Amino acid sequence: MMRRPYVTFPVMRDYKVVHVPVLGEIMLKILAWLVLILLPVTAISGQCAADNSAFHDAVLAVHHKQRNVGMGVVVLNAGQEIFSDYIGLADVENNVPVTVDTQFGIASITKLYTAALLLMYEAEGEIDLDATVQKYVSDFPTKREGDITVRMLATHTSGIPHPQAVRTPKLFATHYATAMEALEVFRDDALLSTPGTSASYSSSNYNLLAAIIEQIGGQRFTDIMEQTVFEPLGLDASSFDNVTRVLSHRARRYSFYRAWDYAESDKLYTIPMWDYSFNTGGGNITATASDVARFGAALVSPGLLKDEQFETIYNWFGDDAGARFIYTSGANPGLQAGLAVYPEAQVSVSVLSNTWGIGSRSAEMTMLAQELAEMCITRNPKS
Repeated sequence: MMRRPYVTFPVMRDYKVVHVPVLGEIMLKILAWLVLILLPVTAISGQCAADNSAFHDAVLAVHHKQRNVGMGVVVLNAGQEIFSDYIGLADVENNVPVTVDTQFGIASITKLYTAALLLMYEAEGEIDLDATVQKYVSDFPTKREGDITVRMLATHTSGIPHPQAVRTPKLFATHYATAMEALEVFRDDALLSTPGTSASYSSSNYNLLAAIIEQIGGQRFTDIMEQTVFEPLGLDASSFDNVTRVLSHRARRYSFYRAWDYAESDKLYTIPMWDYSFNTGGGNITATASDVARFGAALVSPGLLKDEQFETIYNWFGDDAGARFIYTSGANPGLQAGLAVYPEAQVSVSVLSNTWGIGSRSAEMTMLAQELAEMCITRNPKS
């Protein structure tokens, strides 16, 4: 089992238990964890070297190469911010710079948050990962290809197709108040394969997980996430990309790919404020670079997830290339996002941009999070 070091996490707030159905025990355990992490730490890994010029150079190299409009980058080591970079503009038209407060869309990094919430329910015995979807969403159609389990959704082995073809102007103009409502986008789709036989990435898997969580929790998925994850962890600059309300410090989105056919161009396009409520649970969180890095640090620290659930989320999102790490990324017209977390080295790095930059299909911008984390680890003689 992976060792999870005991680290400090910078959360200082008055905590009030939110009475969400079936989550009372979860909330109380998070409260206990918040008390524990404020106690003195007896042994932590050494800090990254103080010379941050190499971090800045690596960030600028990708930023300039892709001609990104704006970026926010944060590196945490042992729970402390040891590097941050805020580059370019959050809003070109109004000449608004990217700052520590700028909220970027994080696209599919949202799935890691959803997986964590799902496993918090599993730890409390409120959900069985190997139960069929219909146990929790009774009116979701059974599929002739076979039964779909909750675990299959989380691991993209359900056979449910990614909804790329239906991402039309009509869909982007439709607002869904709940994840349950958004199931109409794909509920009747035929499967690509027999459930459990092969992996095929699909955001619809996590949209259905969000609906399952709504059914168990008795509230909207967005409210449950805010009350159970954002608020207890002090992630005050994290929210959902709801186009029906004003969001302070929201970054506007830009792309060098044409939004209507994804053809690459040397012209910068403004991306409309599309409604991503159809992708609840799969790709509609907005956050600052700091909040994303802090979520990564909290995810791998003891307290948020029990050891068994942490091993599960590592199996879903983790890798081992010399050192164990969790990595996830997201991109769509108008944004790129990457998060890399190395539990044993106590390093969490977020890289966010409000641009689908030139050559961004190479994933070099989202992989920058992993590059910066490895730079930190290389310089840290105690990790």
